[in-house]
Amino acid sequence: MKKIMSVLFALALVLSSVGLTAHAEESNSPNKMAPAKLTETQKKELTKLQKEILEKKQALIKKYVEYGLIPKEKGEKILSHLEEHAKRMEKEGFKFYPHHHHHGFKKGPHEEKQENSQ
Repeated sequence: MKKIMSVLFALALVLSSVGLTAHAEESNSPNKMAPAKLTETQKKELTKLQKEILEKKQALIKKYVEYGLIPKEKGEKILSHLEEHAKRMEKEGFKFYPHHHHHGFKKGPHEEKQENSQ
């Protein structure tokens, strides 16, 4: 009985510290920087690169469909998503947003928007 209680106590201790560790990482993140001020030349260069990336991604998806690696419907859906994302990025000035790993605990803002619109 003592062994079981010891194991349960240790498990409770470990589980309670996991939440504290995750919270500490979020609040002390060194990645929170003030937004950079870009010149018009820099903005144009970033816009050009983003458009080139979009064109390459679209070409890749079209080749996947052509070679039968993904179904045509899925390819069209991916292309549509890429175009929507590109429009949103252009509207927001091609700002860089770091990718946050949610580890399944909570949904990101883009997932919540998709659920609300359906």
